[in-house]
Order: sequence, then structure tokens, then C-alpha cells
Amino acid sequence: MKIVPAILANDIDQFNKYLIKCEDLGVDEIQIDICDGRFVDNKTVSINKIKQSVIKYNFKLQFHLMVESVPKYLAELEEIKTKIIYIHFEALKNNRNFVGKNIGLAVNPETQIESIKNFLPNFTSVLIMTVEPGFYGGKFLVENLEKIDGLRKLGFKGKIGIDGGIDNESLKKVIRHKPDFVCSGSYLLNSEKPIEVWEKYQKLNPKSEYRNTKQYLNPNI
Repeated sequence: MKIVPAILANDIDQFNKYLIKCEDLGVDEIQIDICDGRFVDNKTVSINKIKQSVIKYNFKLQFHLMVESVPKYLAELEEIKTKIIYIHFEALKNNRNFVGKNIGLAVNPETQIESIKNFLPNFTSVLIMTVEPGFYGGKFLVENLEKIDGLRKLGFKGKIGIDGGIDNESLKKVIRHKPDFVCSGSYLLNSEKPIEVWEKYQKLNPKSEYRNTKQYLNPNI
């Protein structure tokens, strides 16, 4: 299971500080949250400004679009090399034709797996929200972990990720359900000692991709 730092920033200075923290962690992949102030009650830094910053790094980029106008933001992302872009099932309304090898489906806590089952063949990855989307620091909604098992019972063979409310205790619960990846934001990136948090994550995660990297330093954490 891979742990991916998730950046949610309201201005470019904050965004750049998070990028530096991610570089210090030695990670190869990050998730960038985009909020439009309409789909969720928060607005993040613009994609145009993000583009100018991420070009300085070699991160693989996930984008998580919490937006109403999906086509508009997909068009803005065309100039950025992305690994995958997550769009919300709840934002697609009547137009659900956004499919492609690098498009994934994000699912809000209130949305049941039964509601999306007919669309699963169009996507190679599903991102399950374990907080209400749009802000750092939301309450971890443990019941949504059952959606991992629900997707697998439906025969979904793609990647399954968990996003939101991750700390040491919630990570233990997540690991039992064996998702492919987990996104961690505020608890990691707003910590005074993010490297110590990261190392603790790796100790809790028996199949971490990072356990043998130079950042896995302190066995006493």
C-alpha cells in the first residue's frame, strides 16, 4: 500500500511550502486538491499558479477535482503531465462521459457503491472519501472503509484509494481493508515534524513502498 501526501492550499505561498515538505519526505508522488468554491465551500490556488510551481519538481501528480465544471478544469490540466485526475461522481450530473486512461472516480461519503456500479467499467481507479471533501482536518468517517470491500465484491479490478482524516490511528483501520493507496493531508503536512509522522506511517504500513528509502531513518519512532 502506498501513502501519498495530499496538498490542499488556498494560496501559492502555502502551496510552495507544502511542495518543499513533500520533497523533504523523499516521496515520488503527491496528490493536489483543487476546490472551486462551489462544489465545496472552499477555493484553492489556481491551476495556472500550480503549473508554474510543480514544473520545478519530479513528482508524479494526482489531481483531485472538487469542482462543478469538470470540463473546464480538465482543459486547464492539459498542459500539466498528470498520472491521474480524480473527478467526483456527484459533480458529473447528466454528463458522465469523462473517461480516459488517466481519469479516476472520486466518491463522497454519502454516495453508496451501488450508485456507481454501472460506471465502474469506465474507470481504472476509485478514490473513496473518508471525510466530507473540501477542507483539511475533517472527521474520519470509518464506515466508508466498507466501500473497499464493496467494490471488490462487485468485481472492480482497478486501483482503490482512501482520502481524508488519516492519522496514526485511522491508518491502522485503513490498512486492515488493504486499499492500494492512502492520501494524507493535514496530519502529515501541517505537523511540526512531518518526517517523524511519515516514518511512523511507514512502520504501521507493512507493505510500504518507502520502507527501504533513506527517509526511513528512526526505528524508535
